[in-house]
Amino acid sequence: MTTNKQAQKMIRSEIGLLNAIIDQKIVYGRSYRRESLRHRQLLAQLTRLERTQLAGSQWGWLSRSMRTVTSFVL
Repeated sequence: MTTNKQAQKMIRSEIGLLNAIIDQKIVYGRSYRRESLRHRQLLAQLTRLERTQLAGSQWGWLSRSMRTVTSFVL
């Protein structure tokens, strides 16, 4: 099982490879439709991973702050 950060790193490296392939195909005038679809899918997946990571960290901060406030109230 890969962690969220490992998955993001793998996706970013694959996007980098796809960008290089797309660039070459553009230079040679070839169709790059398949690669562009894969690129779009990977970007969507990366966005989802980053949002879940961000949401988890925000919830963690909110939860910690609420516990701190509750400890002062009680």
